[in-house]
Amino acid sequence: MEGFRNSVMAVCIVSAVLSVVGNLVSGSQLKNQVRLILELVLAVTVISPFINGKSSIELPETGLYDDMDYSYSIEIYNESLRQTASHNISEVLMEQITASGIDCENIEAEVNISADGSISISRVKISADNFRGAADIVRTCLGTETEVIDEKEE
Repeated sequence: MEGFRNSVMAVCIVSAVLSVVGNLVSGSQLKNQVRLILELVLAVTVISPFINGKSSIELPETGLYDDMDYSYSIEIYNESLRQTASHNISEVLMEQITASGIDCENIEAEVNISADGSISISRVKISADNFRGAADIVRTCLGTETEVIDEKEE
């Protein structure tokens, strides 16, 4: 690190000298020759640490990033997917129940996501003025095995 810092400092000094000398020299022929010499000194200053082997560019080890645990991210994704699916299913069921003329205050579908990514609806909670009619509509949409619970009775 010390060698790198010294190299950067040398480049800055040579660049400053190049600028100052370039402004002080008035003749165009002399100015071009001095600029060429100082640019060569700058190039040697930049290249010399690498030629001497005192400086090397070290890349980070990629193996450090391979062992990261992504299970936390997967859990967040699955929970977000479960909530989104539950909300969307509840909205569709609410539209179906309302379209049939039943006043439905609240509907909540409980969704489970298995390890293979399949979505299943374990039960649906409904708060409606005609629970039996709403439950029939839910079972028609989701299947007869779907458990439908009246929220007013819980």
